[in-house]
Amino acid sequence: DYYGSDVNESALSVRMTCSKCPEADDGVCGLRGWCLDDDAAMKLAKEASLSNTSVSLAKGTGECTCLEHFTGTDCSDTGCPAGMSLEMEETADKYAEQTLYYCGKCLPGYYKDSVSDDGCE
Repeated sequence: DYYGSDVNESALSVRMTCSKCPEADDGVCGLRGWCLDDDAAMKLAKEASLSNTSVSLAKGTGECTCLEHFTGTDCSDTGCPAGMSLEMEETADKYAEQTLYYCGKCLPGYYKDSVSDDGCE
């Protein structure tokens, strides 16, 4: 579970935030997706032009939303398909700015013939 509380003394509120599990090798959601915590839920509510009250009351679920090609509760059940390799890039998307893995096409002259996190050869 990636979900934990973070007490905000100034606002006298408890915000649920996503953080890496102690036994996880990678970050939250295996660095292959985003975790919907309270901050992300508030950002989505604001982008949906909801009222200020609705934005301030928005709560996350603590669940991962996986990027394309990745599945599982922590987005680590599958790897990149044949013809694609695991790459990293900094991204800013609907939930947060972070460095995430994605599946990129093999460069010309290189190939991978199975689903895995291996690179192209």
